[in-house]
Amino acid sequence: MEEDEEKTTTTIASPEAKDVDRSVDSDDSRNVSSKPLKLYNQFFVIAVGNFVEWYDFAVIGNVAEQIGENFFPPADDKLSKGFLIFSVAFFVRPFGALLFGYIADTYGRVFSLKVSIGLMGAATLGLGICPTYSMVSYAAPIILITLRLMQGISVGGEGYTAAVHLYEKVEEDSRIWFLAMNQFSQMLGATIGNIVVYILLTTLSEEQMSSYGFRLPFILSVILIAIAFVMRTNLQDSEEFINRETKEIITNPIRETMTKHWKVLIAIVLMRCSDPMWTLTTWLPDYISESHQNGSKESNMAIVLALTISTILSIPFLLLSHKLPWENLMILFKLAAACIGCPLLFGLLNDYMTHWLILTAIVLPYIFFESIFYILLDAFCFTLLPFVGTRTTTITLAHNISAYVFGTLPLWSSMIVESGKPIWYVGIMLSSFAIFSVGVIFFVKSKRNSIINFD
Repeated sequence: MEEDEEKTTTTIASPEAKDVDRSVDSDDSRNVSSKPLKLYNQFFVIAVGNFVEWYDFAVIGNVAEQIGENFFPPADDKLSKGFLIFSVAFFVRPFGALLFGYIADTYGRVFSLKVSIGLMGAATLGLGICPTYSMVSYAAPIILITLRLMQGISVGGEGYTAAVHLYEKVEEDSRIWFLAMNQFSQMLGATIGNIVVYILLTTLSEEQMSSYGFRLPFILSVILIAIAFVMRTNLQDSEEFINRETKEIITNPIRETMTKHWKVLIAIVLMRCSDPMWTLTTWLPDYISESHQNGSKESNMAIVLALTISTILSIPFLLLSHKLPWENLMILFKLAAACIGCPLLFGLLNDYMTHWLILTAIVLPYIFFESIFYILLDAFCFTLLPFVGTRTTTITLAHNISAYVFGTLPLWSSMIVESGKPIWYVGIMLSSFAIFSVGVIFFVKSKRNSIINFD
């Protein structure tokens, strides 16, 4: 059995995989000229879903204060309640991963992507029109939490099912680039989400923002989701999935993952244990706003500028990713984030949190280092996923278990500060996770073959 599984192994840089790709039926060679256009069209359709996913999460984190005001009983801890709503979606993401991983590995990647984007659209529309506490009393937070649970389940199956679809569709030499671009679309969504909220904060009064302004970004995203859903009706599954051998058709991919690929599952979870992006892009602006009455617009401007500049600076790495020693660069950028970016930000934050230009300068390195790391980490994770029959279940479950635990870092950060601890405690927490993540990556690199293979 082990020998049979090893025959199906394809890595991002393996010469054997090229022979497999060239062995595709000759009938397919008649459509070679149309492949690039179709492939880039498919990437755009996939990217829209990832973009909206991160856009929505960035928006709801940035309007956490307004959510706390509108959907809960009046209290002083409105920010913590807002981030509780933000975090609750992460709690159910592993269940979404199990559900959509099973669907994708059993019935196809494309069917799973259609269902997940439809569920996301329904939940997002609900967020845009959800009644407030003043309208329906305690039913308001119940409805809101239900909608966020729906979003969490949807997101649990969206991003990495899309990544698997791209991985199986493209030629091996292009896989790093497409996986990096897939991650880049998520980064772009978070950037645009922050920009939209910043525009609303600068054009609407505080009363207007609290009464209806916080709903507008969700209505906008419903339009994008509808477009993505319609465009996905023309997607087709990859030949690697359709033509998989009988031994690769797994009736229970969840059990297969848990019993045979659990080492890969644990490895990916631990490598992804240090994602600080939601803390930086959602919690940090709200913390500054609460700490300084006039700090809201300055902090949002700084985060928007840092995200925008970081997005632009990452483009050369995307274009050259397949030509660079990307595994070593991935480790280098994570160490830079832990030892330079994080201490710089949290060491100087209290002194410059209302000076948007200086705040941008101290936030930018951390965001940039972390962005490049996660763009490259996805490609590294796929080198551990050679088995077609469990590929989606393994990667989506691993990513969302990590998100379940560490996607709640904004809530942890809020609890640390509200307990009276200084802000640099948050920096120590984030740097510690980052250094641990690098240690795990070194271990996985040295034990890659034994982690992939199973007894």
